[in-house]
Amino acid sequence: LQHLRNSLPDQVVVQRIDERLS
Repeated sequence: LQHLRNSLPDQVVVQRIDERLS
């Protein structure tokens, strides 16, 4: 997922993780 993280902004990644945790 390294290339995906580089492609997407950190904010979007954090939002995705937060949604999955919720």
